[in-house]
Amino acid sequence: MISRKFLFSLLSISVIILFSIPFCFGGEVVLTGVIIPRGFDCEKLQAMENNTLINYSLSNDVDCSMTNPTSINFDASGPWADGKGFRPIGDDRTGHNFEGTFDGNGYKITNLYINRPDEDRVGLFGYVCGGTIKNVGLENVDITGSVDTIGGNFVGGLVGQAASATVENCYVTGSIKNNNNAYCHTGGLVGWLCGTEVVNSHFSGSVDGGGFVGGLVGYLAYMGEIVNSYATGSVNANGNVGGLTGGSLVSTGFEITNCYATNSVNSAYGGAGGGGLVGYASDNTFITNSYWDISRSGLDRCCAIVDGTCTIECTGKNAGGSEPNYWYYSTNPPLNEWDFTTIWKEETDDYPSLRKP
Repeated sequence: MISRKFLFSLLSISVIILFSIPFCFGGEVVLTGVIIPRGFDCEKLQAMENNTLINYSLSNDVDCSMTNPTSINFDASGPWADGKGFRPIGDDRTGHNFEGTFDGNGYKITNLYINRPDEDRVGLFGYVCGGTIKNVGLENVDITGSVDTIGGNFVGGLVGQAASATVENCYVTGSIKNNNNAYCHTGGLVGWLCGTEVVNSHFSGSVDGGGFVGGLVGYLAYMGEIVNSYATGSVNANGNVGGLTGGSLVSTGFEITNCYATNSVNSAYGGAGGGGLVGYASDNTFITNSYWDISRSGLDRCCAIVDGTCTIECTGKNAGGSEPNYWYYSTNPPLNEWDFTTIWKEETDDYPSLRKP
């Protein structure tokens, strides 16, 4: 899936940057398939933190409302008695990165609550390194995380930090926050990613915080792709903000292909900090066949800042609400270059959606 131009762009990344890329260290591991039986509940989902090197596969929907102390279902005697909610699965500081595969099989996890403003790498999965998360939806989440220090502070609905990983056919709805920490990067789906593919995925809801903030992905560290994905709702930040991603300050060699954003975008930096699709597009960023809604975002540019040599093929329409129906038809560019047979589908009087999840 990685294109030729993406591979060539890697040559421009400096040795210093390469040495700063996180790697997944560990001994020889044999991953064993695990089918989670019906009746699997949120406590068993939490127990995955005890073994992050095997494969998991859902066979039913999971309600996690008992993680929220304001819910009538709150379990005050269970693993969330401290009121902080679900503990993210995977943490490189403890040597327990999630390195297996989590296959949701099209099922969903609902009402997940996490309130850990004194912690980093916050999401259903805290740190995924070399692993795969696929075919799962998270609905009505309420997630907060942040640490007031430089580096290592990432919040996402599905994954806080992803390195050398794959996120495919996933979605999140709800609220994601980082308490306006300038050093914390936040995304509706993934907070920070490096060498990772996000494919056929979407977010709907609100994303708020400081640092780099995006409707789908917060910060693009180095090397990777966002393909056939979108974000809707609202994005608000005290830093660099984009409808799809906050972007990156470094030469990334990152690709965004067949994506869109229709959320409102607001930055405390004003126009200098906000882009309809991307906040800060650094050197070797490639954007292809993607778009944003000018009226909904309140912004007339795809990227707030374009720094260096970038390829920007990003279409903005509906300025002043003049073309509200433009995106409803797959014959209009750039939608006419998307796959509406197996990946995307038209909706009646609405923006296109993914056939799965």
